[in-house]
Amino acid sequence: MHWCDRILGIDSTTPNTGEMAEVLATRVAELPLADLVRGWREVATTRYRDFTLGTGQFRQFFNGLSRHHPERGLALIDAIVSEEPDDEIVALVTHEFLLPQLVLFHACQRFGVVARLEALSIKHERVRWLMGGLWHTIQASTHGSVQRRLFAIADKPAWDAWLAKDKGGQPPTAFQKLSVPDLARTWIDLMDRSAVERERDQNFTLWGQFEYALVRENPERALAMCDEIVQTESSPQMIALLAAGLFENLLPRHPCPMLDRIEARARANPRFRELLWGAWFSGLAPEVVARLKGVRQDVA
Repeated sequence: MHWCDRILGIDSTTPNTGEMAEVLATRVAELPLADLVRGWREVATTRYRDFTLGTGQFRQFFNGLSRHHPERGLALIDAIVSEEPDDEIVALVTHEFLLPQLVLFHACQRFGVVARLEALSIKHERVRWLMGGLWHTIQASTHGSVQRRLFAIADKPAWDAWLAKDKGGQPPTAFQKLSVPDLARTWIDLMDRSAVERERDQNFTLWGQFEYALVRENPERALAMCDEIVQTESSPQMIALLAAGLFENLLPRHPCPMLDRIEARARANPRFRELLWGAWFSGLAPEVVARLKGVRQDVA
């Protein structure tokens, strides 16, 4: 059992319901900072297929903490930079939501937040380094004296130098040259990585750009890749991720040959059909929604 499950009192009998999610959210919020730092490390280093109810609850808590409770977010940042020895795990304070939300939602409205960040930058050199990763965020979302104060504690050269070193281990992959089976294997490898592993490799960012273009320029190839993934991947978490991402982006808004092909694949292949249960149909024409739901209903 994962540490995040144990600390929250989750076992095999714990139901995964909305009511239980509220109970678990309260338990996470009441944990001492030392346990939250440990939870941050666990979430940062857990691969996607190994996420559990507990790790998911911690991640959800971290994703909204600084927006809704800035003082608690500041306290957690202080604890992480003080106690966590691994720079890659600490860097997620900037890569993820914990530090950016303080700048985006509070810096210009709550001057106390800026003062706290200034104090933390004096206390921890690491905070100046982390703030350097938000240079463009500061530039785009703040102004006047707030912007000047934040720029003064943002060490962009230090962040850029560290980032170049951290992402420098893997050369960029020419995804467009890969076969469909190789693309499927690449998707599985990249999407299953932990947060730390994703940030370490520039190919994760490059894949997002490639996938965006693939869906629009060569949807047939993207559909074939989905087909290949469901044939080789058995993890429910990974199938759900595929359904809510690449597959959902392929769904046409209006009836067209692509809809015919998706419908035919779903009727013929139970594993492919699972994707229809994990995709949102919002924004699609009523006829398209009816046909997709009809496939699910006919074979359920």
